[in-house]
Amino acid sequence: MFDAGFQEFFLIFIVGLLVLGPKRLPRVAHATGLWLGKARNAMNRLQREIRREMMIEETREAVEKARRLSEAQDSDPKSGAD
Repeated sequence: MFDAGFQEFFLIFIVGLLVLGPKRLPRVAHATGLWLGKARNAMNRLQREIRREMMIEETREAVEKARRLSEAQDSDPKSGAD
């Protein structure tokens, strides 16, 4: 996603503290953390599914290529017995 260091988090904390106040900031931070965790999990599931589909497609292509190669060798008159 993006790379955020200590300074960025500190700045976000200060702005959040000024805007939300000390009473609401922990609740908002908790809710934001939960939401980001759910979003990260959804993204990871999507990436795994895409990788799995790509592997399936690559396997199908390899099987089809092997089948065509086998058919070409079977129909080649030079490959027959003398």
